[in-house]
Amino acid sequence: MLPIMAEIKHKEFNMHNKNITKMCMTIDDSNLITCSTDGSICIWKIKDAEGKKVILNDQFAYSDDILVNASDLKNKIENIVELKMRVNELERESKYQITQLMKSKEQQIQELNNNHSIVMKILENKNTEITKKHMADKSRLEMELNLLKDSHAQELEELEANYNKKLLHEYEKYDILQKELIKTNSELEKDMNKSEFEQNEKLQKIVDQYNVKLDEKDKNILKLKEQLIKDKQTMSDLMHKVEEDADREVLEKKANFVTKLRELKQINLNLRGELGSYKMKAKAASKEAEDLGSLIEKYEEDIAQLKVSVKNEEQTIIGLKKQIQVRDDIIEQKESRIFEEKLKMKDLEKQLLLTKENISELELTVEPLIMEIQEKQKTIENMESEMLDMTAVVKQMELRISQQRDKLNACGLELDKKEQTIRDVNRVVKNIQVDINSASEHYQNSAKLKDAVKDLFIKYGNTKTFGISKDEEHDTRMEFTRQRKFLEQSIISLKKRVNVCAKKDDSYSKIMEENMILIDTINKLRQELKQNHKKYENLKSILKIKESKNHTTTKQAKNNNLQKAITNLDTVEKPALGT
Repeated sequence: MLPIMAEIKHKEFNMHNKNITKMCMTIDDSNLITCSTDGSICIWKIKDAEGKKVILNDQFAYSDDILVNASDLKNKIENIVELKMRVNELERESKYQITQLMKSKEQQIQELNNNHSIVMKILENKNTEITKKHMADKSRLEMELNLLKDSHAQELEELEANYNKKLLHEYEKYDILQKELIKTNSELEKDMNKSEFEQNEKLQKIVDQYNVKLDEKDKNILKLKEQLIKDKQTMSDLMHKVEEDADREVLEKKANFVTKLRELKQINLNLRGELGSYKMKAKAASKEAEDLGSLIEKYEEDIAQLKVSVKNEEQTIIGLKKQIQVRDDIIEQKESRIFEEKLKMKDLEKQLLLTKENISELELTVEPLIMEIQEKQKTIENMESEMLDMTAVVKQMELRISQQRDKLNACGLELDKKEQTIRDVNRVVKNIQVDINSASEHYQNSAKLKDAVKDLFIKYGNTKTFGISKDEEHDTRMEFTRQRKFLEQSIISLKKRVNVCAKKDDSYSKIMEENMILIDTINKLRQELKQNHKKYENLKSILKIKESKNHTTTKQAKNNNLQKAITNLDTVEKPALGT
């Protein structure tokens, strides 16, 4: 039904680099085999045939003969002989290189063991020296501690004796002050009582004097009032008498009136003078009475002032009593404060003793710390020198690792060559399969099958060569596995060495942490030790980075080479199993 006019959905697969020369289906129509001019063969599985496949019986007999052309067999036999020769040469070279590698590695291991033993001896000697120094310092410090304890005990005894003496002296002073306070209080009370009694007596005397004076003044005023009343009565009597005499004498003594008028006028004038004098006396008496009233008022005011002053003095006395009570309270408070201050003084003295003890202990602790810091500085310097030695060793290891890398690269090139040979063998096997498939086309014609089998036999040789090649492949696999085990053992030993170095680094880091703790206690040496610590950490990080890079690169290269070898072995095993 060619050409196919219908459009069929298909997918393109670029499997061959050149044009396809032949295509063939298998007997059961399950696989399609294609060949190209570049010698590549591709086997395709056929699916979704919709029942068009050939159904073979279970008792179908396949031919045991191999159909090969004579020329192809000759070429393949020659290629197999060349490959065997090349494999033998490669095995000899690989054995020679492996022996050289073993010798070089053994020499390196011996050198490393010697270096390690030397370093261990140096470290042991340093450790013994450090322990001796430590024991000597310990004994010296114990002697100093004992001496300091004895001196401290003597000082404590002396301080206790001095303190007891001072306390007794202070207690005596306190007793004297208490007695003086009691005396002053008793004297003040006596003086207050005396002053109160004297002031009361003075007040009573003043009151009695003023009362006597008031009585005298009252008596004088009464006398003056009686005299005034008597004078008024006498004057009124005289006036009545004069009037009666005038009336009588007007009638009786008119003649004598003129004569006596002058006498009467004179008498009147005298009486008027007396009246004037009496009036003057009355005015003077009234003035004296007013003065006496003012004096009485002043006296009353003075009495009121005295009463006010007495009240004020009583208030002052009450205030003084209150002040005395307040002073007594203040004295009690002061005594309590003095007692509290004495207790505080005792506590302060105890604290001073404790501080002195702490200071002495700190001095005792600081001195060995300073000694330890000096020792640690020496150890740091020694560690820096050891680090320089380790860096030199690391550089040597890097050089050796670079040599090993070069050797591994050479081994990798040889492995690539072996892989190329294996690929050539696989290609030959594939050509054999193609020739077998082409010979299987003539299974119906026995003559052509015989010719094809003869050609294959001539081209590829007999079965002994294949058996020999299988034995050689088995030997090569055993050699590869042995090399692989040796490389794994060398990797494990290198890892152990790396772990030992890491443990040493951890011990060094612990020592540095202890140094940092001591540095925190002493502020003077803090900066120098921090700088040294930073330098050490930087060197450590650089070494770790270098080691990690070297380990990662070596591990990756070894893993890649091992994976390549395993894949090549798998590729070699698959066609062998197919054959």
